[in-house]
Amino acid sequence: MAGAEGIRVLGIAEDRDAEFFRQATNAATTTIVSPGGAAVENPAGSSATASVVSRSGGLACLRRSLLAAETGKGPVRVLATLARQSSLGCYLRQKHSSAHFQRLVTFAEKHLQGVCVVLADSDRGIDLAAAVLAVAHRMGIRIVMPYVGISAKNGVIGIRRIVGGFRWWNKPSLYRLYGAVRLRALMREGYFYQEPSLLFALRAHGMLSGDPWEMGMGSSDIVCVDNVSTYRRYRANGVAEEKLRIVGDVAYDTLFQSYQGRQALRQMLVARGVLRPARPVLVLAMPQLGEQGTVAWGQHWQEVRSLMAQLGQTGCNLVISLHPRANRQDYQFLERDYGAYLAPQPLSEILPMADLFVAANSSTLVWAVLCGVPSLVLDYLGLDSSIFNHLHSLRFVPTRDGVAEAVREALEAPHRGLAEDWEALSREAVFDGHVLDRYRALLFP
Repeated sequence: MAGAEGIRVLGIAEDRDAEFFRQATNAATTTIVSPGGAAVENPAGSSATASVVSRSGGLACLRRSLLAAETGKGPVRVLATLARQSSLGCYLRQKHSSAHFQRLVTFAEKHLQGVCVVLADSDRGIDLAAAVLAVAHRMGIRIVMPYVGISAKNGVIGIRRIVGGFRWWNKPSLYRLYGAVRLRALMREGYFYQEPSLLFALRAHGMLSGDPWEMGMGSSDIVCVDNVSTYRRYRANGVAEEKLRIVGDVAYDTLFQSYQGRQALRQMLVARGVLRPARPVLVLAMPQLGEQGTVAWGQHWQEVRSLMAQLGQTGCNLVISLHPRANRQDYQFLERDYGAYLAPQPLSEILPMADLFVAANSSTLVWAVLCGVPSLVLDYLGLDSSIFNHLHSLRFVPTRDGVAEAVREALEAPHRGLAEDWEALSREAVFDGHVLDRYRALLFP
């Protein structure tokens, strides 16, 4: 790491990845910026607020009404909605977004002075991250994109399909029809990646990826992937071969350490009375349908209770892992009503001790395969799980009332297809506790 001394690095990462970015660059002067632009933090812990909050103004009352969220009731709400969806409303939102992006570009130009490397967890962002990457690319600063999780076009399209409103005829106007013509090369299955007013503003500032549906198609110089299967998929999606490096997932080192200590954790939880010693341990990554806005909250809780009722029939120790965006208090009833254990530890620490893992279309299914933990995919939730079709050890559950039986079958024959899957996931090369070392060698050759 001697080569890192004196090098300035700018990282763009969500909170869950920021710590890894700091560790990977610990001998360099590193600044971490949240993608939304809320704050900038340096190694000493001080922070400087980023002045990137959008400001209205200009066309005063008319513009504010056309840019505002839908408010009011009855006829007022209908008129407000029609105004927002009109061609004039779309155009004013484009101008508003463009002014906002110009402020982001100015912010990026200031903070990129003297920076040698930019670490970004995505090269298809639509806010501060997009501005930083556009300016860094123009300044000739090297952009490295660590691998932080599975992302694929079909999954994004699936979300657009569920949420609705991303086809031009969903909110018809001449502006959206014009957008469908001018942006047709960036549309997939008739869907806009984002609202056309936003896409036009991004493109005007050089902030729009060449193909925002796919990772690696933006201004990144080095795109890190977790295994050979992801490498092949990215190549098939058009990512240039010279960009790609097989390094491993940023979470693998913590996962590997937990894997080595999996028996000790299980014994400790048994000793504390959290787990019953004679029962299998089932770890559930709770689907975040409500948190993601995939379904309304009422339906979310129905799905949660339906799933827990099925799992409760299995006699397993139920250990629940919540996504960081979930509110733990909202899920406390699972301990009372279903005898589950809401784990305070992150999933990477508890997953290796499991006898069975259950999740929706989560990238953590790959973690389970690496740890040799048999897994069920909740395929009835309408989320795209085709990204896991190459993993033969996974079992897909097509119906809500089939979960309990699928658990029993998986526990009876737990290790099918593991050797083939480990080869597909490059297990020998990347699941070794040295992902961090490979990133440091890549950043500071």
